Amino acid sequence: LFGGSVRCVEETESIQYGGENQEKLEELVHILKRDVLTSEESQIFFLKTDGLSLVLRLLEVQESISVLYGLLMLTIVCEEVQRLHGFEQIIENLYKKVVGGKLVITPAKLKFLMQVLEILEAGSLNEFVRNELASQIKIADLCLAVIKSIDVKDIQPQIAPFFSFMTNLAYKESKFKDHIRGKMEEIIEKFKTLIDTLPYNDKNLTLLLMVVGLVGNLCTNADIRDHVAINSSSFLETIIKLTKHHVTSKSIGWEHFTDEALGILINVSPNECSHKYILAAEFAYLFDKEIKEISKSNKLLWSKIFILCSKMSRTSQFLLQLLQAKNIISCIFANMNPSAEIVDDGIRLFARFLEADTIPKILSAAEISLPTFVENIKVVLKDAHDKKIKDRYINACTTTTRFIKKFPQHIEEFKELIAMLITSVKDGTGLYRKNAAVLLGALAVNEKNKEIIRNLHGIEVLGSVTDFLQQIQQSL
Repeated sequence: LFGGSVRCVEETESIQYGGENQEKLEELVHILKRDVLTSEESQIFFLKTDGLSLVLRLLEVQESISVLYGLLMLTIVCEEVQRLHGFEQIIENLYKKVVGGKLVITPAKLKFLMQVLEILEAGSLNEFVRNELASQIKIADLCLAVIKSIDVKDIQPQIAPFFSFMTNLAYKESKFKDHIRGKMEEIIEKFKTLIDTLPYNDKNLTLLLMVVGLVGNLCTNADIRDHVAINSSSFLETIIKLTKHHVTSKSIGWEHFTDEALGILINVSPNECSHKYILAAEFAYLFDKEIKEISKSNKLLWSKIFILCSKMSRTSQFLLQLLQAKNIISCIFANMNPSAEIVDDGIRLFARFLEADTIPKILSAAEISLPTFVENIKVVLKDAHDKKIKDRYINACTTTTRFIKKFPQHIEEFKELIAMLITSVKDGTGLYRKNAAVLLGALAVNEKNKEIIRNLHGIEVLGSVTDFLQQIQQSL
């Protein structure tokens, strides 16, 4: 195999790049990837036998750039190329062609652009390369220039890798978002035009999903989120209108579109300027009608619905809508067990419900069994404690505390949790300790529970929690 690597490199170097020799180049690179570079060891040897210089020389030839895609999918080759600024070279060449409107993205120019974008997309899948590229200010300028150059009337679905490339760069807390945030007005305006113009069909679905998903990813940045919420009302209205249409009509790909659209709405919801558009859409009623159908096939979408409802339930108007959503309430209770995929979302959302004065009547009207809920939430708490699932334990403590205050007739049914809660208060830290202590204090209101707490030296443990001693003493 190593000999094959050397021969492939030597033979490839002897070929004049581009033109009639293009097929030969592609054949040799295909052989390299298929037969030679099949292990980490062989990839390292390839680089040491002048393979890296071959890759870098191929980067210089526009006609040969497509043959590199397979090689750059190999992790070691990909990272070594970035260390020698190979991807930066690609970006620099593309930047010169695109920035300033010198390249208009029409079908005639699309083949070249696609080759470049496929290379960049392949590189951005590698974490090291992605972080390196995301830190460059020029990347943001390039992305804006490409977006502005897109001919919306003649756009081709093959441009999708560009949006995939941007989405990869925007992954998690990327510096790319800091660089792109000052350009969001032009970007959102172009995206809205694109969404309004493109027919919603099989041909354009992937591209539309890429655009909507990209905006949702960018909106995890606080500045971008605020810009979209405050200055892009028409864009939000378009997204909401399309979401309602696709959910009710069950158009092709409607679940995927709704999933990406909810990503935008969830991420902009912390800004109150977005609330009037989300409230006007009456999503609680819409999803209440469709929730059973969605739950059969798409747990991720179901989870996003719960997350949006949980965030928006902080507004009294949305909470009022939710309290009339009997199917959503039933789904929460049906999934109140540790093995359910949406148990965490349901726990948080039900905690919001319990703040409403009318919740006893609502649960009664929905025919919810409170004794069943008590047993289920106890199982959730014990499981989260034993498996050290801290966030779930913290949220379940909050929900249980609010439940006890709303339904004090069930308070003694939680006595079996007392020993566990004392341990959590004694050994825990932060919110884990605090929420367990608050729940323990709520249980101590009952004399029988208080006696158990005393016998287990729980009063002393509560007294040692100085940060919220006053709150606990008030409970006692």
